[in-house]
Amino acid sequence: MSSRPGLTPATIRRAAGLALALALVLAAGCGAAGNGAPVSLVLNAVDGGDLALTAHRGKVVVLHLFTTWSLDANRDLPQLEEAARRDDTVVIGVILDLEGFRVALPWRKVAQVHYALALAGDELREGRTSLGKIDVVPTTVVLDRAGRPVARVTRPLADGELARLVRQAASSR
Repeated sequence: MSSRPGLTPATIRRAAGLALALALVLAAGCGAAGNGAPVSLVLNAVDGGDLALTAHRGKVVVLHLFTTWSLDANRDLPQLEEAARRDDTVVIGVILDLEGFRVALPWRKVAQVHYALALAGDELREGRTSLGKIDVVPTTVVLDRAGRPVARVTRPLADGELARLVRQAASSR
């Protein structure tokens, strides 16, 4: 047996435990998206016109990328509505359905959402924006006050999760 310092069985178990914990966090689908460059998308609003993310600098922005037929995405609606009631937060639901306006307007009426809705263009659906590829529906991205992605959740939101992420983004510098 080697007498190399630092490689005791306890150290190896600790390292293995940390690696397992990291793997579980990544597998759960939530992680910081990084404090990279601000996201500067311009989206087509369901109500007409454009929704420029740069217009919301100074506020936390929650982008909820979803399809109208996704039951998992629809389960997130109460948390999105709660976040939208905050004065320091803007919530934008980004509809990925290929049918666009044809499904967006009836869905909004049935779902009774009170936050902004936009339609994803081909560039966003194909992963050719600063948000990268959207492989999972729903995907929720939280931007800090400077417009930088600080969280990306690629699964339905856990109870109270969005409120916690918004608070963290609001307090980040």
